[in-house]
Amino acid sequence: MTTDQDIQKFLEKVKKLEKGEKLDLSSDEDLSIGIMNLISIEEHFFFTYNKTQDKKYLELLDQVREMRKSLLKRIIKDYEGEVWCLPPGTCIYTNPAPARIEDVVPGEKVLTANGNFSSVSRVLGRDYKGEMVLIHPYYSDSLMLTPEHPVLCASGVREKQKTIWRKELKKPSIVWKMAMDLKDTDFLLFPRYKKSESLNEIEWEYHWKNSGCFRKKTESQEKEFTRRIKILVDSDLLRLIGLYLSEGSISDRRYLFKGSKKHNYNLYFSFGKKEKALIEETKKLFKKIFGVELKEQITHTNTDLVCAKRVIVDFFCQFGRNSYDKQLPLWVMNLPGEKLVYLIWGLVKGDGGVGKYDIEYFTVSEKLAYQLRLVLFKLGIIHSLKKRKIKGESEINGRVIKSYSQGFLINFSGDSGRFLDEKIGLDYKATRTSGNFGYVLDDYVMIPIRKLERAEYEGKVYNLEVPGEESYTTFTGVVHNCISKHLLAAAMRLMEVGTKALTKGDKKEAEEMFQKSYQLYSLFWGLNLGAVGVEDVKQENSKEVVFLSEDKKPGVEKKLSVFEKLGQFVQKAIDCCKE
Repeated sequence: MTTDQDIQKFLEKVKKLEKGEKLDLSSDEDLSIGIMNLISIEEHFFFTYNKTQDKKYLELLDQVREMRKSLLKRIIKDYEGEVWCLPPGTCIYTNPAPARIEDVVPGEKVLTANGNFSSVSRVLGRDYKGEMVLIHPYYSDSLMLTPEHPVLCASGVREKQKTIWRKELKKPSIVWKMAMDLKDTDFLLFPRYKKSESLNEIEWEYHWKNSGCFRKKTESQEKEFTRRIKILVDSDLLRLIGLYLSEGSISDRRYLFKGSKKHNYNLYFSFGKKEKALIEETKKLFKKIFGVELKEQITHTNTDLVCAKRVIVDFFCQFGRNSYDKQLPLWVMNLPGEKLVYLIWGLVKGDGGVGKYDIEYFTVSEKLAYQLRLVLFKLGIIHSLKKRKIKGESEINGRVIKSYSQGFLINFSGDSGRFLDEKIGLDYKATRTSGNFGYVLDDYVMIPIRKLERAEYEGKVYNLEVPGEESYTTFTGVVHNCISKHLLAAAMRLMEVGTKALTKGDKKEAEEMFQKSYQLYSLFWGLNLGAVGVEDVKQENSKEVVFLSEDKKPGVEKKLSVFEKLGQFVQKAIDCCKE
């Protein structure tokens, strides 16, 4: 039991702290244990008043409350200022296409740690000045985030940064670590997209109006047209889609000719003159799928294959009209792996190549590049995806390419190259190349950390709230909401609400708020000290989360909820600090 003498001693210590004098509560951890005592004291005064109806306990409660508020502010100087964790420009996997974190809006769905998409409830942002952690992984560009931001990682796999990667994979320990606690022997984790929908056929419909030759002598009259086609979704279609993403474009021109409205709506596949085998392969695939011959147009540098059938042109519009806005619609990303793998054939044949030691694919579409990362990891294919600045002219099989912006290079080698050669015949014959540094698990791809650095940063930072899952995926791996400060802030706010309810005479409401505040504070330390993990904090079958069990029957074993475990844990911590 806490005696009046114990309370008085503790209050004296708090007063000394406010005056700046030395005492044992010097660190944040000790200070937090002290605040936990204050919360217990507030509860003690509350229940004592209920029993005695002596108002002096309310006065004492109010004094302790003011002290507790000032001490909490020492821990949470600006609690909102330390929870927003990622700088603008960070790519987040939203559905169906990636977005920069500052462009995400509530209601959008993001890829979470379980490999599925969940809705964002809030996007939070503010100014930040301080130290950031720079994670330099293999296979990806660097990720910057605040030091306290939790990152999902695999630990216990390798003892040194560049050892044991060739050996059998040890069973990794999947844990959340703050960015500041990561080591270069850890692995970041990227979730493998789970959704797989078998689609055998797709029906496409296109409507348009044309007044061209359908004109009366006195006035113009538009006539409506509709065309429908059914397309078999098989390996041939996926190969052709890959070729379109690499070599295709849409020309959409509207103009007047002799007083009549004209609309040129054409599909192009553009190849270098030396790519004769690929030209013939494309014509063959197109004829087989659509039953239509592509017309060949030859310029001084290119060979263009052209289709003017509007319904076919409109079908390919969903993949983007030019090289910068190429993308994958959701129905393609949801296809099973045995079909999706043929998409890679078309991509590499068009804008890639097979070298002596690796396979490469290049695109200037940021959206497509990051979507392909999701597809490739779904297939279990380890690859490198990095930005590349390009300027000037380059040549692919005799065709001159001009570009003055950044692009994205995807690279496969080792086991990934051999897998693609076996599945889709990319003629990758490098036998002496090593295996990959990363590993493929059932639910994740393990991306090794190459180097960790610190950097000063000043500017906007952002965070997302994803109810239920509390995680989202960057271009490098899974990160968690910074919930610690939220928990502390929520505990403080609930105590304020409880105190106001008590002054109004609503004892039941006050008791409920005090209990919830205590739960949240317990949860904060349970997470930070490892008593429970984020994955343990789940809603039980009942609608209410029970904190401390008061109805346990003698001789009956009862499985403790996470809050019951925390209650026992925190009670022991408080008991240890009473003296």
